[in-house]
Amino acid sequence: PVAAQAALKKIEATATGLHRTVTAMADERDHFKYVSEELERRLLGNMRSKQSQIEALTMRVKHDRDALLSTLNSLRERNELLEEQVERLEIDLAGTRARLNERDRRHYYKDIGGG
Repeated sequence: PVAAQAALKKIEATATGLHRTVTAMADERDHFKYVSEELERRLLGNMRSKQSQIEALTMRVKHDRDALLSTLNSLRERNELLEEQVERLEIDLAGTRARLNERDRRHYYKDIGGG
């Protein structure tokens, strides 16, 4: 009986130790599971946040691009109008030069008595 009691106490002590170890491992597993879930939650939140930022930047880039294209088209139209205006002014200038040359030619011949 003494040897049996000693063996029984050793088995009980071993069982208690194993129970504590299993309990500690289960607690650690639960903690890791919580940490893992928390990290996953944060990661998903960050991903959603980054996705929202990307979408906002995409919209801003599209808006800026549209505004730049609009400005470019306006500048092209203005340039065309200015080119047309320059052409008309060049034609007017050529006409004015021709009239002045004709006037100067008439005055010249008039002054020298030929005209």
